[in-house]
Amino acid sequence: WLFLKSQQFKLRNSSHRGLRFGFAATEREAYKTALPPLVLYFSSAVFTALAGTNVKSYIVILGIISLATVVLIPAIHHRLKAFQHGFAMYGDLRFAFTGRRRSFYAVYAAALGMFVLGMVVAFAVGASMAAIGSGPKAKFVVVPMMLAGYLSVYFAVWPFMIVRLQRIIWRNTAAPGVVLDTTIRVWPMFKIMLRNVVLTIVTLGLYWPYASIAIARY
Repeated sequence: WLFLKSQQFKLRNSSHRGLRFGFAATEREAYKTALPPLVLYFSSAVFTALAGTNVKSYIVILGIISLATVVLIPAIHHRLKAFQHGFAMYGDLRFAFTGRRRSFYAVYAAALGMFVLGMVVAFAVGASMAAIGSGPKAKFVVVPMMLAGYLSVYFAVWPFMIVRLQRIIWRNTAAPGVVLDTTIRVWPMFKIMLRNVVLTIVTLGLYWPYASIAIARY
């Protein structure tokens, strides 16, 4: 329900050349789309509560659920975007979404590769510094630098992933006589995300609604 209302709010408050967008989905269609991913997401917690004392079976089943969740994340993302864009309206025109699942998997795979490579480099740099340094004060230098390396990787990979996915999503959304494109770029998204994270931390989470609006507007 919240997902449906957020789409209606976002599109009804967006306009182009004086004509507003809209969202034609019903609550039934929203539950049909969003409920299966939620069931999968919460299944591990439910199973944990019901598992009892059979540790071996618990580990095996929990591993299968976790692996399935990770493998299906790009497909779930594709499903949600097909719902969002397939029910979008521009005046009385209904949009269609033609993006393919394999495009989502390709972006996720590239982002995962960048993340793993960045983590390896950050760990290698930290380990090298630890080996060179000596004394109890070395950790006060190495640990912050490794943390900075990890954060740098996060802030490099996440905007890249968002921009690549948004390009796929918008360039595969069209209505009769209307073709969409996007000029979204990595550097502006990086600056927005960095500002959002800093202000959300400083305000103890109170800035989060404004952060969401900033990303949605861009």
